[in-house]
Amino acid sequence: MVNAGDITQDVLLQLYKPARLRRLRASKSPEGYIVVMVRNRIYDYLRRDRLRQRSAERPSLPPEPLPLVDVLSLHEALRQLSEEEQELIRLRFWERRPFQEIADELGLTYSAAAVRLFRLLKKLRDLLDA
Repeated sequence: MVNAGDITQDVLLQLYKPARLRRLRASKSPEGYIVVMVRNRIYDYLRRDRLRQRSAERPSLPPEPLPLVDVLSLHEALRQLSEEEQELIRLRFWERRPFQEIADELGLTYSAAAVRLFRLLKKLRDLLDA
């Protein structure tokens, strides 16, 4: 659900950034610039809500059990990760949280959380192959 207070706060925080402030000052219509920012932020919130609904509707398949040797190797590989990396793995795979919740908790964007997890999984594969 879109919350007007959240959108207002997000837009004001964005306007506080030096690059946005320069664009606002250079704009021929500062009011129009702000209106477009608010509209785009509303679209962002609606898009996130739609993604959350879709991910909640998808059935998840139960994971296949790994052989004991693989479990021990995975445990050792996980111990080699930083605390932040372990937290990301825990949130996504043990708690089965959606990316948006993970991003919110870690202070990241949705895309940044997804990219970090993608890179982290590659790192884990490399550790397991070594």
